Amino acid sequence: MKLTHVLDGGAAQRAGLAPGDVIVALEGLRAAPQTFARAIAQRKPGETVRLHAFRRDELFERSVVLDAAPADTCVVGIDRGAGAAARRRRLKWLRG
Repeated sequence: MKLTHVLDGGAAQRAGLAPGDVIVALEGLRAAPQTFARAIAQRKPGETVRLHAFRRDELFERSVVLDAAPADTCVVGIDRGAGAAARRRRLKWLRG
């Protein structure tokens, strides 16, 4: 899972992570995008997690103390269980 953004002053930056780093493991387990997001969501702010990542060809390990998401943070996703009518509306909206 490649980091595309690292927030100034955020947990990742404080731990020494940078855009372009590729996270390969969380607590010793493979970090696939779906499982990584789920595993992080199960943690609480202030908890420390151990990450393994690559920066170019170098493997490194970092401990990251998790922050609470800022109040203005939201997550948007696609409802894979949506019915046909909702899927048609979504496609119409996305195509403008």
